[in-house]
Amino acid sequence: MPQQLFFDRVMETSTSTGTAGFVVNGAKPGYRTFASVLSATNQFFYCIYGQSSTSWETGIGTFNGGNSLTRTQVLASSNSNALVNWGVETKDVFLTVAALFNTTRHKRHGIMSANAASVLGTTLTLPVGSDGNVSYFYQGGFFSTTSSVTLSTGTLSQDLLYYVQFTDSNGTITISTTPYDLYNVIPVCLLYKSSATGVVAVSNELHSCDIDVPWHVYAHNCFHSQYSSGLTLSGLTGTGAAAQWAVSGGACFDEDLKNAISASTQGSPGARVWYQNGAATYTFQDTAYPFLWNSGTTQAQYINAGFTKTDLTNAQYVNMWLYAAPDTIRPLYFITQSIAAPYSSAANARLEVPPNLNAFGLNPELVLLWRIVVKGDGTYVAGIAADDYRVTPVRYPTA
Repeated sequence: MPQQLFFDRVMETSTSTGTAGFVVNGAKPGYRTFASVLSATNQFFYCIYGQSSTSWETGIGTFNGGNSLTRTQVLASSNSNALVNWGVETKDVFLTVAALFNTTRHKRHGIMSANAASVLGTTLTLPVGSDGNVSYFYQGGFFSTTSSVTLSTGTLSQDLLYYVQFTDSNGTITISTTPYDLYNVIPVCLLYKSSATGVVAVSNELHSCDIDVPWHVYAHNCFHSQYSSGLTLSGLTGTGAAAQWAVSGGACFDEDLKNAISASTQGSPGARVWYQNGAATYTFQDTAYPFLWNSGTTQAQYINAGFTKTDLTNAQYVNMWLYAAPDTIRPLYFITQSIAAPYSSAANARLEVPPNLNAFGLNPELVLLWRIVVKGDGTYVAGIAADDYRVTPVRYPTA
């Protein structure tokens, strides 16, 4: 969710009804309009108050431009903290500072101690940290145990992202397919089960209790994960199943988390190759080589428009995009997307832009590092400077 904006003396009236968005009708005397301070897609804390009914509602709103507002997330209301089904009356609609903003901003909310989670079968285990505890703050409330915390994941659907989180200050840990609401949960990890192999990828999300929640929301939505250092690609030699590669050690940031990534090669820990297997899904397989390889025909493969693995000829080329991830086992992801046809030259392959992965429900914390161009016979095309996508960011301030 984007950062919420604050402005003084913004209030308009509205006669909108129901539980959908609102149309505002102009500023009250002495106040400003929403349009005078906000741009389309800006978010803010709002309050709606019924002049006749005395019903009320506070929440996070989105400005759509003109005089249209969306009630994006209700935080509290006279309707048991749910959206109010507004009747026919005039309402005051104004910018405010929601109580949730103040209470979460000044209360610790995050992990104090734990080690990265792992999954064996249908059991997720969150081990104790270096101090011998699993401990965290939830909106100021403290929980601590000297035992590992476990969770039965049940049977995970394949090629679907799951979110594991603490949901109160009593040690309750849950799993859901709903993205984190950072105001109301403590992230633990992300899970993704491959339909190709049944392997579950686990990504660390143990954010510190020393950052405040509004900053965390702001950093997550405005900066995402960022490259920090190292992770140099080299040693692209060999062919097919015997292809060699190496990536030096380095680090990426996921908001406050600095994820250190050890040096990796085809032998340790190997590649995690992701490929599009449906209109809205990806899956992965773990191999030594960083591309799709058909050992029966000894040809590299691409994903065709029907989302099927298809052999390349020796005169065709495909891109593999190398990303860093907070994956606890194989933190380097080699990703290829569906294409209408393979490329007839390496130069043409390099005209392809990096894949837009936002619509596929993949790990949202991926950092693009490199492009690798692979020929149909399973050999690499020599890299050029333009294949290096690492960017050292201007670090945002911590809370």
